[in-house]
Amino acid sequence: MSKTELLYNKILKVSMFSVIISFVLLIIDLFFAVTQQAIICNGTLNCSIDSSKTFFQVTIWFLGSLVVIFVILARVMVFLLSKEDDLESATAYKLRMKEEASSDFSESKLYEDIKENRINAKTKKAKRAKKPKKTRTYPNVGEMFRSALNSTKEFFSSVITKLKEQIATFKDKRNIRKAENAVHKHASDKEKAIQKKASDEEKAIQRKATDEEKAVQKKAKDEEKAVQKKAKDEEKAAQKEVKEAEKVEKAIKHAAEKEVELARKAELAKAKAIEKAELAKQVAIDKESRKKEALIVAQTKNKDKKEITDSIKESSDKNKLVTSINKAELISLAAQSSSLTKVKCKLVINSLLDIIVEEISNSNEVNIGKFGKFKVVTNKSKKGVNPKTGETIVIPESNEVRFLPDKLFKDMIITDSKPISDLKAAVTKEPEKQEKSNKQIRKEEKEAKLAEEEAKRTAEKEVKLEEEKQAKLLAEKEAKLEEKRKTELAKQEELANAAALTKKKAEAPKVVKPAKPKELKKTKADIIVYIEEKTGISKNKSNKFLKFFAEVVKEELAKGKDIDIPGFGTFTTIKMPAKDAVNPQTNKKIVVPSHRQARLRFDDKFKKNFEPK
Repeated sequence: MSKTELLYNKILKVSMFSVIISFVLLIIDLFFAVTQQAIICNGTLNCSIDSSKTFFQVTIWFLGSLVVIFVILARVMVFLLSKEDDLESATAYKLRMKEEASSDFSESKLYEDIKENRINAKTKKAKRAKKPKKTRTYPNVGEMFRSALNSTKEFFSSVITKLKEQIATFKDKRNIRKAENAVHKHASDKEKAIQKKASDEEKAIQRKATDEEKAVQKKAKDEEKAVQKKAKDEEKAAQKEVKEAEKVEKAIKHAAEKEVELARKAELAKAKAIEKAELAKQVAIDKESRKKEALIVAQTKNKDKKEITDSIKESSDKNKLVTSINKAELISLAAQSSSLTKVKCKLVINSLLDIIVEEISNSNEVNIGKFGKFKVVTNKSKKGVNPKTGETIVIPESNEVRFLPDKLFKDMIITDSKPISDLKAAVTKEPEKQEKSNKQIRKEEKEAKLAEEEAKRTAEKEVKLEEEKQAKLLAEKEAKLEEKRKTELAKQEELANAAALTKKKAEAPKVVKPAKPKELKKTKADIIVYIEEKTGISKNKSNKFLKFFAEVVKEELAKGKDIDIPGFGTFTTIKMPAKDAVNPQTNKKIVVPSHRQARLRFDDKFKKNFEPK
């Protein structure tokens, strides 16, 4: 094989490879152009590329032109190689002719033409070989292209005929396939019709069965609803009966509460009568004290002022210039300030003391605004010395009840406290004003005795009248309640038999609510609510009383008086001496002047009852 043939073969291979690559790229480019709607078709075969898609315009035309160019180049290379084959040797030509003869293409007319052309070319070559070397003959280009066109026409005509044959066979096969499909479709349609008929029959049977089942279920539901309705009606009737029974119970409870209320009112009336008797006794005591004072004045009438002041000084040193008031006097003072009756004041004070004792016993704090706090303080265990033996001992942990007065309370006691000189002057003036003779003293004693006896008689009469009235009212109400109870019990007995069967169904399970933890702090509002619940006095009046009660206690302590409440303790004041201290802001030494502080000394009975939890 000559060098030119090798070159043509390489160019032919490269061109064919380039044709394949360019064609594949063109197909891919067209696919993406179609997917991205770069190619626009108006319902006909006339399609155009969108002008906005410049990339597809360039690539499609470029790849299409490459395919055409490389196809033409490959065709030219084939033609040149065919020409070069004409110049082959005789042995090679014979061998190639044998191979071509064995192929199907050798039978075609195109092959005969090519063969004839090759023979002609060979003869021309032989003629050229006979000519001298100096003279060179060039082939006719027009004839060469003409023969190439003829050969291509014959090639394409043979290809077209083969394609037609293939199309005809394909059509025959397609018709056969269509006939087979039609037969298969007919058979499948027939089978489907049979299956549909069977399924319709099965569905009809199932529908019939479901209808029957639904009818049975509906009948069962109707029966169940009827039973439930009957049960509900019975339950409602039972609930109605239970409600009626509850109403009867409430009526009985209300009647019992009324009885308790009447009894409480009777107790209040009794307490009022007792209070009046106590008041009468107090009046008698006051008169007796006046008598004693008059006697003292009579005895000290002829003494000079110096001796009187000395005796006052001695008595003041003994009594610390402090007088005490008891619970009854505290109640009367609070009643005067709060415009409540003494009985109500007594009830409120008792309720107040009860709640303080109860809350402190539970280790809770009681805070009364503008008055002070009652709280339990835990004293930790510490080391100490036994005063008898002098040995070191461990003092165990203990609880102590303390009263912490409010700041306003403290300020009032400090500012309102009168100096000792004022108290002395007040006492020294009394003998001068209250000088009386022995006859006047005796008259006053007689009058006091008569007044005391009259007060006792009137108090006893009032108490008896109140007791008789309350007894009559209670007897009448008890008779009425007995009649009501009898009628209600008769009704209950009738309803009990009917309600006994359905009571278990009607009674809902009671939800036991968890007990709320006790509050660790009781404020003034809680105390007012407690007083209202216990005494029946309104919140407004209770609040008013607590306010005046605190004011009375503060005023009496500011005057230097002790307030003794049996079973609870004694409110008192102590004198704090002047002492050196340091100002926390300036860190300078200051002298704290002497002043008085409020204290509550709890009663021994209260301390015994106090058991901190």
